[in-house]
Amino acid sequence: MTSEDPRDALFAELHDQFLKPAGYKRRGRSSKLTTREGVVLSIVLESSTWNTVLRSDFGISLVAAHQIYGRNMLVNIPLRRQADPPLQRWTMNEENRVEVSHAVRQAFTCVALPLLERMSTLEGLVSVCADFGPFRFFEARSWCLRRLGRDAEAQQVVRDAIDHAPHDGARQHAERLLLTFSGA
Repeated sequence: MTSEDPRDALFAELHDQFLKPAGYKRRGRSSKLTTREGVVLSIVLESSTWNTVLRSDFGISLVAAHQIYGRNMLVNIPLRRQADPPLQRWTMNEENRVEVSHAVRQAFTCVALPLLERMSTLEGLVSVCADFGPFRFFEARSWCLRRLGRDAEAQQVVRDAIDHAPHDGARQHAERLLLTFSGA
């Protein structure tokens, strides 16, 4: 796509209007901020490899990662799936550019910004992860609780994940994580 890509222009507009004033730095198709507690929040414009000049599929993801041992992802929330109605992706073409841009802005202001605000602290990140149920993001929730010095709660989060694991492999993964706690 050309530098005149409407998705890139929309992302740049969202960054300039909402993210830059909050301290986010933009590089290409992502904006990042490191919180006081060392969590790296990123907003990433994702694009399909099958896009054409006439039609583009894309999404925006909210990512939280920590800097221990490099950048390990804690949470990845596709904004389009949190939109109303939830979508697999946004599809933009010449005919619907204004409508799709409006829908993305709506999802960004009503969903992304409040989520990013909550994710800016470890306590808030624990809360966001809990909103997704006992299994999804359990590792992130446990990691945050451990960083907050709440090891017993972190262990319980992992135990709950074991009980709600969707398959044996996921359960075994959670069981291995539980072993990393001393005295578990």
